[in-house]
Amino acid sequence: MLHSKFIAQILFIALLVVGFSLTVSAQSATTYLSAGTGSDAGLCTSASPCRNLTYALTQTQAGGVITIIDSGEFASASILKAITIQAAPGVKAVINTASGNALTVAAATTDFVILRGLTLEGQSTASFGIQSTAAGGVQIENCVVRNFAGTGISLSGNAGKHSISNTTVQNCNNGIVAAVTTASFTTAFALINNCRVEKMATTGISISANNSGNKTLAVIRNTVVLQCASIGFTSNGNSGAETEMLLENCVASHNGTGIQSTSTAKTRVSNCLVTGNTLALSGATGTLRTRGNNTIEYNTTEGSFTGSFSAK
Repeated sequence: MLHSKFIAQILFIALLVVGFSLTVSAQSATTYLSAGTGSDAGLCTSASPCRNLTYALTQTQAGGVITIIDSGEFASASILKAITIQAAPGVKAVINTASGNALTVAAATTDFVILRGLTLEGQSTASFGIQSTAAGGVQIENCVVRNFAGTGISLSGNAGKHSISNTTVQNCNNGIVAAVTTASFTTAFALINNCRVEKMATTGISISANNSGNKTLAVIRNTVVLQCASIGFTSNGNSGAETEMLLENCVASHNGTGIQSTSTAKTRVSNCLVTGNTLALSGATGTLRTRGNNTIEYNTTEGSFTGSFSAK
């Protein structure tokens, strides 16, 4: 009798393992999405693509690639694993939502998410274009994020290694936010390169670290921030945390304040143009430093740097 029960248990476990293996093997490393011919069935192959991003995510292996192969609109989705979501060359892939977030990233701290060639539309009522609360890193390339009532791109939560390049953010409350907001003694890195942030109701680009021992280190280069009602670039210091922002070859134009550095934050500015702002520069003692090669002209009030640094 015991022998029979033991065999039955072994068979049951074997069936579970086989079932799990079949589920995993049913997922593909490369899947495809189509607004015109897609259907949420099968394996999302190039011959039979899926229609919705949420379904495609269930059919794609962790670390896999989802490619949108024709122009059209798609619904919002949550990303819970390492993945690449990209539009094929020449394709206008619009993730359109009137509420919530267009894309929410809540992956493991070892997972990297790549978003490439997407347009995110918030209809002036949705909350966030891209909101990451957990990931090893989010890489955003050649995207357009527009018309969100909250923040266009928010990279917060745990520490991560993030990058945003060749991307435009328009008509949101805040443009890009990079921050460590959970745990302590962790460090987030952000590289923002060749981006354009314009017409924010509040702030263009904001860098900060919260909680004692946390760090956020940001490098921003070749980036334009303009027509933000409150602040163009801001680095926000908090007691016990460390925030550092380096601006290289950037433009802050026609904002409330062009560049701001608060409290304990450290901001270094090199080869930047700050013009047409109500207030060009605002920094606490020693926190807003210049390399001496910036142009600060034609602002209502120029303000001043609070220190300097030299090339090394």
